[in-house]
Amino acid sequence: MTPVRTKTVASPAFASLFEKGRVDFVVADGDGMITYYENPKGDFSSLRKKEAVYNSRLFAGPVCAPTVSCIGDRTYMVVGNMDGMLRLFEKDDAAPGVPWTERKGYMGGIRVEGFSRGFLTVWEGKELLITGQGSGKIRAFLNTGVKGPDWKEQHNFFQGVKV
Repeated sequence: MTPVRTKTVASPAFASLFEKGRVDFVVADGDGMITYYENPKGDFSSLRKKEAVYNSRLFAGPVCAPTVSCIGDRTYMVVGNMDGMLRLFEKDDAAPGVPWTERKGYMGGIRVEGFSRGFLTVWEGKELLITGQGSGKIRAFLNTGVKGPDWKEQHNFFQGVKV
């Protein structure tokens, strides 16, 4: 088993990028480095580092937090950081080298307070970004755009949810 270690702040997430139904492990560290670990036995007892997934690449800045989600046949990764910035990456298996392509500006206009973590999903047929932020507030943004992203905050989306 490959030990899972980071230099500083560890931000774990789960992903299923290579074998449908198998849950693997993604860890970001305080420098913005993201590492992928395969979970071949399915019980997290024999994690194997898979270097080629991120190629020791820095993504979204200091203390980043990745989440991976599948929408239809596409795989996305939302990466937030301690500055409140969120960035979207799409997995492209045909791409040489690093299979992640940033969709620059896709989350433009979304800014959260302090540390951010986001998760992309679909709600009522539209993309929905759920974010957590350093203040403890959870927010939801709906992409109402037709020809491009147009994110509108859903102010009462989590009404009644106590954090």
